[in-house]
Amino acid sequence: MPPKRPAQKPTALRNVYQFRSEDKVLFKTCKELKSGLTPLDVPGDGSTKTAINLHKKLQNYQRERFRGFNAEELRSLDSLAPYYEFEENLLLYTLDNPLHPVFQKERWSQPLLLHQALFPLDLGRNGFWDVQNDIVWAQLIPGLRIASQILEQAQSWPWWDTLLNGDLKGIELALIPESAQKNGLNRIFPREASIAGAPKEVARNRDRLKKMAKSIEFHLTSERVDPHTSLRRQWTMIGETESQTDGPTIVWIGIETLEPLLNPQITRAERMLCHFRVACTVIHEFSHAIWHHTIQKEVMEDDDPTTNPEPYTGDEIWAEGFSMEVQLFGGLTLSFNSPTSNGIAGLPVAGFFQGEMSESLCPSLLYVETNPILLLDPPSGWDTPVYYPVPLPYFYNLHNSDLWNHVRKRDVTALHLGPKVLGIRDLGFAKYGQVNMPRPDNEETEDDIMTDDSMPEDVQDTIASENGRRRQVKKLLEALENPQNIPLASPALVGAEPNVESDAGTLSLDKFNEIVTFLRLNRFKLAMHTMHFNMGVHVLFAHITRAGLSISYEEFRAFLNNLKKDKKDQRMLLEVTTMSSGPLPTRATVAVLQNGWTGIDSVTQKPIPPAVTRPPHTKPSQLNLDWFTKCTDLVMDEDGPYGYFYQPDLFDFDIEKFRRLANQASLEIGTRGNFEFVGPLFQDCIREFEAQNYKWALGPPGIIRKLKNGWPVLAAGNKRKKPTAVRGVKNNKKQNKRVKR
Repeated sequence: MPPKRPAQKPTALRNVYQFRSEDKVLFKTCKELKSGLTPLDVPGDGSTKTAINLHKKLQNYQRERFRGFNAEELRSLDSLAPYYEFEENLLLYTLDNPLHPVFQKERWSQPLLLHQALFPLDLGRNGFWDVQNDIVWAQLIPGLRIASQILEQAQSWPWWDTLLNGDLKGIELALIPESAQKNGLNRIFPREASIAGAPKEVARNRDRLKKMAKSIEFHLTSERVDPHTSLRRQWTMIGETESQTDGPTIVWIGIETLEPLLNPQITRAERMLCHFRVACTVIHEFSHAIWHHTIQKEVMEDDDPTTNPEPYTGDEIWAEGFSMEVQLFGGLTLSFNSPTSNGIAGLPVAGFFQGEMSESLCPSLLYVETNPILLLDPPSGWDTPVYYPVPLPYFYNLHNSDLWNHVRKRDVTALHLGPKVLGIRDLGFAKYGQVNMPRPDNEETEDDIMTDDSMPEDVQDTIASENGRRRQVKKLLEALENPQNIPLASPALVGAEPNVESDAGTLSLDKFNEIVTFLRLNRFKLAMHTMHFNMGVHVLFAHITRAGLSISYEEFRAFLNNLKKDKKDQRMLLEVTTMSSGPLPTRATVAVLQNGWTGIDSVTQKPIPPAVTRPPHTKPSQLNLDWFTKCTDLVMDEDGPYGYFYQPDLFDFDIEKFRRLANQASLEIGTRGNFEFVGPLFQDCIREFEAQNYKWALGPPGIIRKLKNGWPVLAAGNKRKKPTAVRGVKNNKKQNKRVKR
């Protein structure tokens, strides 16, 4: 038998950035596990044919992955985060401005509905993705300070004034694709600059933005897990906005955006990229929230903020929060290290390209079925966009108060990504390796503009900024012509080091038996007998602890792992299915099994004590049962004003939220005057349906549950429509319209 080949060892970059599963073919002959981000050394004289071919293959791979660039060029352009060391005093690049009211901690601290739950940090790190956890809040603050700087000045910028005060007009049918003509699309046009820029109007906009704070809540969730069903999404989101007829607008931010900031091994440049990503995401989602919760009600006199798609801005041919990003930052940002649909989520981005919205990007960013591309002349470069690597100093400058002082004196263009040193026009790839070589697309290398003291101060500031840009362009182009072997940058050593040994989880026999006993005795209280679907492990953990068991999440994970190992003994109360795998935190669901709840314990061979039953309920009158049916049918109507819980894969819902919706439906039906369901009566109605094994049951404490019986849509196995986007997708609903970035 031939000796075993030595195990491949991951490089430092691989440990941080991983690589995409479909790229493995390129690394078959390597002795190391690599990231695909390393600048390549040119084979020297005397190199073997194998080495030359491998270099060519890796070169082609990098050019396809990095939109025509290779890693060496990105490094020379100061755009590759793992190879960039900032040379200036970092103490000058720390913002300390107060948070805008909409981003303050209170807006991130509102309680979740009871069918939702916080995600654990995992990887042996204590606590949850919750702003009350100091580790989490510390990672959010820098990005929120940037977002706050933007909002403090947004009231004077044309795009925001258009959103707040613009003239809304219906779009002619001739400009809308036939498949979307029933959607009732609108365009919103800017006001006259002299009106929008008046000090009184600027102050009014500022006040309106601040007043919106109490109407918006922010929460953290996984970008790959639906926060309501706790199941794996059919798409991935970075941010998502839910507008409701009942309650505040909810903005969900993906924890995977913050996950790299907990990794002490990323560089300081990488941290700057993450902070920008946080700022960009919360501002993007805030623009959705403004429209759906406030502006639509005021401008369209519509009490339901979910019935009309967002407007198109001016002459743009797409509608989305990305319009704001283009105006604010001068373009969209696309990461170097983008995972594929089956890739690992929560990885550092390594760098950003800047590009315009284009025909090729739309399917991955927009939900074009409800917000189609209008039949207008597209902008220049629509089918052949140019991508520019963004130099990393830009992201450091966002943390420098001097930049924001300059923005205040000038206008929003001072915030545009840049400088644009070198771009590659995307003409499309017929097959792997066919790329367009880089060429200058905006090469301005003129000498400095001369100034003198007689010029106004604002003119001198503008010239100084332009001269700085020209010098940076010159420096980067020279570096591109004469590449240097720059080493990896030092890790920032900030965050929370994973504890792999702790994450494996150990559990004493006494604790294991305590959990088993609690689950068996509280089987009915936890509604295990009616749990006919998979539930997120983090959600079941929340239900169990609310029911009274004192246990850590790490202990619960260890318990589930022990159950899996105990399979041969038939003590299988629960079964776990993993939704995602390491090395980053895993997501999993749990299902209730038939074994182990009653009869004889397979391990102790003793009878299992009976579960504690619920106290009997009072049977409601037929009038109240019929009224309960009418009201809940209206709430469950997919086309009605309250519909949300109809979602086929959503079986549990916060009972108090659902009762409020049912009471709203009662008032709308109106034939019983001001009748409302009080808590005990509402629960008695549910218990009566449960006794008939039809439609409804009580779930764990605080939950109403849909049973298998009585739901023809569920029986048909209908699935929610899968959007075509990774970010910026829209999925229309009535009660909660969810807008994804």
